[in-house]
Amino acid sequence: MIHRTLVITHLFPPPIGGVEQYLEQLVRGLPGEQLIVVAPPSPGDEDFDRTVPAIVIRRDLHRGWLTPTWLAHLPWLIRVIQRHRITRLVFGHYAGSVGLGMVARWLLGRPYVVGIFGLDFYAYRTTIVRRVLLRLALRGAEWVVTNSTFTARLVTNFGVPSGKVVVSFPGVNQPPTTPSTDVNQFRQRLGLDGKKILLTVGRLIKRKGHARIIRALPTILASVPELRYLIVGDGPERPLLERLVRECSLQDVVQFLGAIPNDQRILAYRLADAFIMLPVTSNVEAEGFGIVYLEALSAGVPIIATRSGGVNDIIRHEVNGLALDEQADASAISQAITRLLTDQALARRLGQQGRQLIANHFSIRQQVKVFEAMLEQPPTKPSQPPTVSVVIPTYNSAITLPRTLHSLAVQTWKDLEVLVVDDGSADHPDVVGRRFPSVRYVSQPHAGAAAARNHGFRESRGSLVLFCDADVTLHPRMIERMVTTLSLKPEAAYAYCSFRFGWRTFDLFDFDADRLKETNYISTMSLIRREAFPGFDESLVRLQDWDLWLTMLEHGHRGVWVPARLFSTSTAGRGISRRITAPPAAAVARVKRKHGLA
Repeated sequence: MIHRTLVITHLFPPPIGGVEQYLEQLVRGLPGEQLIVVAPPSPGDEDFDRTVPAIVIRRDLHRGWLTPTWLAHLPWLIRVIQRHRITRLVFGHYAGSVGLGMVARWLLGRPYVVGIFGLDFYAYRTTIVRRVLLRLALRGAEWVVTNSTFTARLVTNFGVPSGKVVVSFPGVNQPPTTPSTDVNQFRQRLGLDGKKILLTVGRLIKRKGHARIIRALPTILASVPELRYLIVGDGPERPLLERLVRECSLQDVVQFLGAIPNDQRILAYRLADAFIMLPVTSNVEAEGFGIVYLEALSAGVPIIATRSGGVNDIIRHEVNGLALDEQADASAISQAITRLLTDQALARRLGQQGRQLIANHFSIRQQVKVFEAMLEQPPTKPSQPPTVSVVIPTYNSAITLPRTLHSLAVQTWKDLEVLVVDDGSADHPDVVGRRFPSVRYVSQPHAGAAAARNHGFRESRGSLVLFCDADVTLHPRMIERMVTTLSLKPEAAYAYCSFRFGWRTFDLFDFDADRLKETNYISTMSLIRREAFPGFDESLVRLQDWDLWLTMLEHGHRGVWVPARLFSTSTAGRGISRRITAPPAAAVARVKRKHGLA
């Protein structure tokens, strides 16, 4: 079950658009009883809202009497959060009202998630003030969700830690089966019997590349005289495009269908022999993803596209379409279109492989699962075997151990197994454990920290392992944050975080393999996937943790930073190891020699 969540958006159906479709799929896919949606009023919203499983409140947060206007809605928002016991806020896309999330986090401690789609990122970095607010809002979010790897790179290059940036591709369902009679009637109504159909669906703006396609048509008609080009959508470029069609004498070839209903758009895809859209990237905007490509692929239509922005996540050249350079000239465009319209075997193969790509990578269920991982409440009852094993080596740490065990007992993530490994202590740490009956104790003759951790690992059962020192205090959400990060970052073998050591703070950074080879910056207090753990080198007296991360790096395993201070260490205790003091040069040299870094 997910947290009680408030979704705030300025783009939500009934209006039609890529972001609107993305958010509608999300709201319909998540448990409706846990969701409240705040969206602006629009014509037809009452009928639409009755079909949505969540509660929908129609309120325009851009209207108000303050600058910025969203501040005028802050008292109302606080009342909604308190009345409905909201514990998470999701901003469906970036807009000025994300400032409400920052304020709610400061005043009420409610974490927030921000979706960002590319165009909103470009739009809100046009001035210095907007750039500052954008960076503050994204860095303050618990998660930043992007619709493509291209947008994710924009955000991380803007200074947002990659550990909180998650890619959630838009999904599409396979289109409903359409009777062939409906398709034929639609074809006849448009006068397209016996014609080859080239289709573009999208807003009529210069960046989408409609004019480039129109200019290439005369050359194509020499090889494919039965070609007809359908343009679905509307926008400010339509008068210019219509004039271009007249100048090229293509009135009988190009048809502008405008913004047609969804059922007719499905029929248009069924008619098409090929789909084309040729966006380009500029300093002020880019194609963040392009959901119309998914719609075409789900209908089995092969694609012609440019290698632009988020389109690269969809189109595989010669696999499900033909990918052109952004600056492709009319000759290259004509050749690609002619090839796809005349080579039926190629078109059929690309269309079939496109449909398979949709099923494997771009389903709505996969989109929803990403948000479920971010919004899901931690389990209240531990499962068998446990998800996380916490291994605590201890050597004469009975004074500090109770504080560590208490901070584990109040973790929001309850699916835990806690093992204390007594490394031959003289102060009987098992006596401490009587106050924490769920903790398991194992003992060994004094052999050092590495041996104690390896012993604890062999005794543990969890799929994730945290090696926890006996003199630390964990933030209540530390394990929850780390588990969620690893679930959203399957490419990472372990998660590490920032921390406090006495009065000093160690605010870390995204994983950097070259920097790791120079010096260790990752604490032993990291959550590791069991299958990736190679064991600590028990022959090393110092720097066992650095050696561990270097060994894992050699095996192809990398870490992910959780950008938060999630534990603190007292300088008064006598823990089994001390990480912060400068290690002897001999110990550094030994580790570097072992890994060929000397």
